[in-house]
Amino acid sequence: MKKIAPLILLCAFTFCSKAEQKAGVFSIGVVKSAFDPIEKTLLTYKIPHDMLDITDLEKNEILARYGAIFFPCGMEMPAHERIAIMADGAAISAVSLNKKFRETDDALIGKNIRRFIETGGAAYFSGFAFKQLQSAFELFDFFSNNPHIGEEGPVSANFSGDLSVFCSTKKTVLSMTHSGWVSIKSVKDGEVIAEGRYATPLGEKEGPISVLFKRGRGEVLYTSCHNTTHSDFGRFNIYRVAAHNIIEKAAKTAERRGQKILARVGDAIHAGENVRTYRLPLKSGSNTLYMLSETGGFQIDLFSDSRKIIESRDSFAKEFSFDIDSDEDSYCIVRIFPRKGIRFTRFAIISAAGMKTWPYYIKIPLLAALAAAAISACFILLPRIGSLFRYTPRPRRTF
Repeated sequence: MKKIAPLILLCAFTFCSKAEQKAGVFSIGVVKSAFDPIEKTLLTYKIPHDMLDITDLEKNEILARYGAIFFPCGMEMPAHERIAIMADGAAISAVSLNKKFRETDDALIGKNIRRFIETGGAAYFSGFAFKQLQSAFELFDFFSNNPHIGEEGPVSANFSGDLSVFCSTKKTVLSMTHSGWVSIKSVKDGEVIAEGRYATPLGEKEGPISVLFKRGRGEVLYTSCHNTTHSDFGRFNIYRVAAHNIIEKAAKTAERRGQKILARVGDAIHAGENVRTYRLPLKSGSNTLYMLSETGGFQIDLFSDSRKIIESRDSFAKEFSFDIDSDEDSYCIVRIFPRKGIRFTRFAIISAAGMKTWPYYIKIPLLAALAAAAISACFILLPRIGSLFRYTPRPRRTF
């Protein structure tokens, strides 16, 4: 037994090391689709990813390999790919189902997607992929119970939340290039970050265009509009999911210090870009901006809402923060410049409000040490204090 024990410990150490290495990798998957080829954008953004078939979603062990998955519009196999046509000259001799085609188990896919998100996964859904998301969580209500009433044309959109911070605007016009797009009446327990007014066969309607959902330990971004990939609107959608691990890590730093998170931004600086600019909210009192990146090498300039410089810092560090005191609820402007050769490096910026407290991993040992010191002091001092009050009889005086 003594000879076997070291071998068991070695195997256990090796297994734990592999598990830690696997846990440290943030892999991204993209499901093949007919209408939203998100993989082309990821290639342009130099974001590594794997391609998946919709049938892969029936296997929970495949979804478990990824930290983020894109579920784009049109994941089902197109009709023309479902059939095989045999021709005899100019005439059709036979039509049959393609051997590769089979119906998917939608209930199983919904169950696996739910598990993937609730256990910490980040997910992007667009357009017709609402069906898989609805199967997992039942999040949407539709006008006249019909999802496909959006008409081709412009959509007057209002941005809010992190989308407004990322795009530095609250209003824009989105373009829907086809009729029958998914128009949503309302959502359950979600944050609407883009809301639009648009034409439908039932008259003009207004409702959510993009929504963020928190479910379990994971996050979902759904958007009805996916034909503006290379705009800031589309870019926000990509990096909200592709930089999810960095955003969450930076946010947890603020949460451990007892601060309230005001905004989260994930992004990268692309080829040909010299600067990225964001408008981050501040609360009256103490605020902190946290930045975390995959690799170091940025210059950051902070400006007040009146465009006065607050601080400028040039750093090789991957992680750093800025403390800002504000006299009122306001915002600051953050400008990020890359060092030479640093492109397509994903980063996160978190705006948080409130006084910073010590993190729990410092607070708990400190409280334990103070408690131990107090107990020790009691054992040392109490006997001495007690001796001062101990009764000693006085000798009687005689006359």
